[in-house]
Amino acid sequence: MPELPSVSMSAEQYDIIQNLSNISRSLFPTMKDLVIFAAILGFSEGRKTSFTSKTKDPIKGHTFERYQDDDIIFWIALGETKDPSILQPNREKECVEIFEEYACGGIEIIEGWCNKNALLSKEQAIISELQKKGYFPLNEKDKAPDLSDVEL
Repeated sequence: MPELPSVSMSAEQYDIIQNLSNISRSLFPTMKDLVIFAAILGFSEGRKTSFTSKTKDPIKGHTFERYQDDDIIFWIALGETKDPSILQPNREKECVEIFEEYACGGIEIIEGWCNKNALLSKEQAIISELQKKGYFPLNEKDKAPDLSDVEL
């Protein structure tokens, strides 16, 4: 299989991406982890945003492959197209473009959450909104999110 193309991010979102990946190390240890989360969130919420202005420093495709995170890119592309032929070796670029658009949509969602909950830390804002949407059940004992089984 050819090497996975680099994953670009919207230049307009670069500041928020840098900010989140630098501040929220416990939620997103790397920029790749943030982009994966954003793409999954965008896909889950049906938010896909195209962009033309890309950052100058994309995440190299081999970074996803090295940590076996490249499957997420292909699963999202398959979920979007519902066409198994999207997984053919000559269509990696198309898969990455779909992933990038969902990541862009997910970053928009996260940015909105952070703005809406400006009095909270960015991590708290994200967790709070995930709870409200039912992604994390509340622990009945102390009404805090039960993240004991979550590995990042």
